[in-house]
Amino acid sequence: MFAGRFHSPAARGLAAFAGSWLVLALPEAAAQSQRPEITRPDIAPPPTLRATTRPAELRRPVALPPAPRQSTESEPEDASILPETREAYRTADPESDGEREGEETDTENDEKAPASQTLRRAKIDGDLSEEAPPPIPEDGKEPIEPLLVPVDGDHARINDMTAALPVDEEVDPERLGRPITPRRFGLYQPLGIRMGSFLFHPEAETNLVHTDNLFRSAASRQADTALEIAPRLRVTSDWSRHAIEARVEGLRSYHERFESEDDRKITASLRGRIDVTRKTNVAADLSYDYGQETRGSLTGPALNAPRANIETRRAALEGNHRFNRLSLQIRGARTEYDYSNETGIDDRSYTQDEAGTRIGYEFVPGVRVFVDGSANRRKHETAALADGILRDSTGTRVRAGIALDIRGTLKGEASLGWAQQKPDDARLRPTEGLILDSSLTWRPTGLTEFILSAKSDVAESDAALTSGALSRQAAIEVRHALQRNLILLAGLSYAVTEYTGTPVTERVLKETLGTEYYLSREVALTARYQHTNFFSTTPGADYTDNEVRVGVKIRR
Repeated sequence: MFAGRFHSPAARGLAAFAGSWLVLALPEAAAQSQRPEITRPDIAPPPTLRATTRPAELRRPVALPPAPRQSTESEPEDASILPETREAYRTADPESDGEREGEETDTENDEKAPASQTLRRAKIDGDLSEEAPPPIPEDGKEPIEPLLVPVDGDHARINDMTAALPVDEEVDPERLGRPITPRRFGLYQPLGIRMGSFLFHPEAETNLVHTDNLFRSAASRQADTALEIAPRLRVTSDWSRHAIEARVEGLRSYHERFESEDDRKITASLRGRIDVTRKTNVAADLSYDYGQETRGSLTGPALNAPRANIETRRAALEGNHRFNRLSLQIRGARTEYDYSNETGIDDRSYTQDEAGTRIGYEFVPGVRVFVDGSANRRKHETAALADGILRDSTGTRVRAGIALDIRGTLKGEASLGWAQQKPDDARLRPTEGLILDSSLTWRPTGLTEFILSAKSDVAESDAALTSGALSRQAAIEVRHALQRNLILLAGLSYAVTEYTGTPVTERVLKETLGTEYYLSREVALTARYQHTNFFSTTPGADYTDNEVRVGVKIRR
């Protein structure tokens, strides 16, 4: 009875729309009925679910059935809804957190993966779980840090190379208390030239020097101007273990009036360190030095006498081992001093053999106390011409001090002790006294640093009936970067030398002002002024000296 009603145009259109809807809806309904229905009544579905994709190397391979939409690496991390196929295959157990049968958990994956590939779990909003704190290093696990040892008779330091890192970064010392080179500020730091696993650092400096008392004498003051040329080359290794460093430095000066005062100096050294284990290493040092003695002291040359040439050859070996917080060092060295002049007289030449040990204990990271003891034997080639006495002697040094390595603020060490050098000949008195040694750098800000140094030792003397001299000196230097490329310098030093067997005491006070202006990373202009006051108990030996130098420094 309804057939007649479908003859109208409106009825025919409605029937066509209903038939089309049935054709499209019935297949989709059949497909939905075949999918498993997942219900989690205890957890309300969030309005949006943030998808976090894993890195490709940690992603677990899971076979998924064909689905109309697959997640890829290019999928944005802020996708609001995960694909339906993944939601359908998640387990209904709320405690499983989405783990599927046959899969490895994240914990298992992290245990099997190398430490370098272990990544932190992505942080999800609302996740209040805390990450595990970093592990606390055990005693003795940190790399070994050999201790700094002053060398009796020669203040050169062994095993102080800065290897394995570019020089534009200030590296931590390889051992606690190593002296710090003056900081270079800003971008004006040498990068060096890399050749394979080595870094080459060439440098050349030229100075024009003027002094108003060249001979350092009160009776005959002579002014002169000189040109100085000083090339340098430093080569360091860039290895993860072990280290080697080679240095070559030279100095040549040309005086305008007095050629006898021209300097001809060369210094070469080769240092190496073998890391046997994490707690043990062995270091060696070979060095050679050639130069001329200075005027103005009791043992220096007379006014009209030529200056003697001094050759110094040194070989040293040391071993270091750490027992948790306790460290032990054993060392030995042989040094040869050869004095020569135009007459061929070498009564001041001698050889020194030394052996020593040091024990340190680190109370807290960066603070270590130590005790140091050494013994030496000095043997001269001939007797002194002044009194005909052979000055062979035996000496001991005992020190106790503290080494600091407070990162970015205070570095170095300071020690206090006693020194004695006893001659074999009973006609000469032993030289002994209190000694102070330090090398500390304090950096209160990133633009200012203070360098405090002190040195003490027993020096040789060939004066009549004089067995030696106890020399002590202390200095402080302040460096401040006024701008990135402009550094101001100021220094003050004081030295006292007391001779044994004669009532002679010498004191030297020096004041220094200077500046360094960097035109670029490779070129710098330098200027320095130094005033010297020399005081002596010897009548007529006092003098003053003023020295001005300007120059240019080129380096890589």
